[in-house]
Amino acid sequence: MNESRFFAIEPFVKFLQPQVPPIPGQWLVAPPDGNPGELRSPRQIAAVLRLLRSRAAQHPELLPLLTFHARSADSELRDVVREILLMLGGSTPIESIVRDRNEYFDEKSGITFLRIPAGDFLMGSEKITDDEKPVHRVTISRDFWLAKHPVTNAQYERYLRSAAGELVRPAYWDERRYNQPEQPVVGVSWDEAVAFAHWCGARLPTEAEWEYACRAGSSGDYCFGDDVAQLADYAWYNPSSNGQAQPVGTKRPNVWGLHDMHGNVWEWCADWYAAYAATAMTDPAGPNRGSDRVFRGGSLGGGAGVCRSAIRNRYSPSYRFNFLGFRVALSSAERSR
Repeated sequence: MNESRFFAIEPFVKFLQPQVPPIPGQWLVAPPDGNPGELRSPRQIAAVLRLLRSRAAQHPELLPLLTFHARSADSELRDVVREILLMLGGSTPIESIVRDRNEYFDEKSGITFLRIPAGDFLMGSEKITDDEKPVHRVTISRDFWLAKHPVTNAQYERYLRSAAGELVRPAYWDERRYNQPEQPVVGVSWDEAVAFAHWCGARLPTEAEWEYACRAGSSGDYCFGDDVAQLADYAWYNPSSNGQAQPVGTKRPNVWGLHDMHGNVWEWCADWYAAYAATAMTDPAGPNRGSDRVFRGGSLGGGAGVCRSAIRNRYSPSYRFNFLGFRVALSSAERSR
């Protein structure tokens, strides 16, 4: 195909065409064989775009597709799109397209946020623990932003320095296994995590937002489905973690670009813990009061079963633990300020 000047472009344009609603990173598209609904990965889309590079100038119908895929969470796909747009020249606002892709870097905290699109999903699981039941439909009615990684020791240290010694150092910072700059901060209570979030103009994600973002469109046990053999590509857990927190972002992200949602450290959520209701809900935020706060995601010390998307855990807001950290979120309104 690379050597041919006469191949038909139409099947490949159809291949690249997203259906609504799109899932950033992967899309339901109509492939060349005409069977709609097959899931295409960013790598496959990037490969097709590379093949079409020499034909792009003759086919203006590719431009809206390039603009769409420029917003991908996948860096390889974005780079291919950027290369084609630069080759086309003209007045295409390449940088604004890439910025519009919904990645935001907060200078104060050093945290990169990714936009998570609104949508709905089935929350919970019927497979293992009772507190994950019943499975119920949840709608996230608005886009929100979630940190690409758990908060790191380096980011938390910025916060401590800003308070000139008035804040408590995280537990375990004297241990080599947990005190390296790019490891996720641990030994932070829920209250301390909330204070950090307020400092950088953010908040903790709700439990529903957290699971929705973790799943990234997957209905399986993990963001990639049910094949536990793939988990080591995405998560630090027992025994691969070697009993210590690992630098964030060193395993594969989910299709929305989020790293370490499975394993490495548990993550505090905003909610008080409560049993699930059986009814469909929109933007649930948990009960108004309780005794324990929720944390999610599994950890470096747990097995594959406790790294599932639906796994729940809870403890007192004052609890500190060497496998427990957090990541922060922003609503769209907060981001626009």
